[in-house]
Amino acid sequence: MNAGVAEAIVPREFNEIVYEFEVLRCHDGQLNILNFRNDEVFWEYRHSKGWQPGIILTVTMAWPMQPDKDLKTKVRAANQMRLQKQPLKEPSCGSTFRNPPGNSAGRLIEQAGLKGFKVGGAEVSRKHANFIVTSEGATAKDVNAVMDHIVKTVEDKFSISLQSEVVKLGQW
Repeated sequence: MNAGVAEAIVPREFNEIVYEFEVLRCHDGQLNILNFRNDEVFWEYRHSKGWQPGIILTVTMAWPMQPDKDLKTKVRAANQMRLQKQPLKEPSCGSTFRNPPGNSAGRLIEQAGLKGFKVGGAEVSRKHANFIVTSEGATAKDVNAVMDHIVKTVEDKFSISLQSEVVKLGQW
């Protein structure tokens, strides 16, 4: 949990506005709700540590700075750019892999020739290679198979190991 935007919008990452959050955790068959403050968690690019395992139930956010007078305009422009570049009208898990340092996961996947690669109802988006889109009848196994193929192909071609942004639950 640490979503962000690449555009010139402040705040750029979720952790900049999180004040505290509640986590539902199961321990020895008992469900407990735990509270965490922002400063009790280790935040990094597209990830946070120190609160797992568990499911985030609620988040309290605080805007720590004077709002940018042009914020609405910047957000609209960022959303417009996303609509043009990302397959937001198709079902997907969103951005599938974290960007490796100094690189772009989508660019690597595209350079590996994987746009349009398909298993069952899951396919590497032809619009943005870091999105796996699904059609009717797609299964989690289809998505997982596409993800595994992407990781192996990018590793083989570029010696770069992509890290998933998608959290897999259950047995794989």
